[in-house]
Amino acid sequence: MEGFQIKYFSERLKEIARKDFGGNNGLAEAISVSPQIISNYTQKDAREPKASFLAKLSSVGVDLNYLLTGERGKLLNGEILERIKKLEENNIRLEREVDELKEYKELSLKLLIENRSLADEVEQLRVQSEKDIALHVPERLAKKD
Repeated sequence: MEGFQIKYFSERLKEIARKDFGGNNGLAEAISVSPQIISNYTQKDAREPKASFLAKLSSVGVDLNYLLTGERGKLLNGEILERIKKLEENNIRLEREVDELKEYKELSLKLLIENRSLADEVEQLRVQSEKDIALHVPERLAKKD
């Protein structure tokens, strides 16, 4: 997200909770989540907010543009949520593609191992055939004489 920094998000969320909802507990009650969830987003090592969390904040009138970027009134909450939703959809698509690539890699490695094993078997059969030929051809030539 352009302009987004988790540190400032956490600080602004604390400010909004305190000023508009009387603290974390009031905000948590307003959006029907546990106070621990609010605390998770207001800590120094907070994670990026999920779209569902932002949607709940938006539903109680929180200015998401301010919360996410520190700027007021440039985008409507719905526009921000739509952008976040698209980003999350892209992330999900990319995660699926990464999973598929991992599966292809595993399959490729299995096939490579199987091919190597088959190549080893073929080589063993070739060596054994050469030994058999070397052993039996002189016998057959001797019998013809």
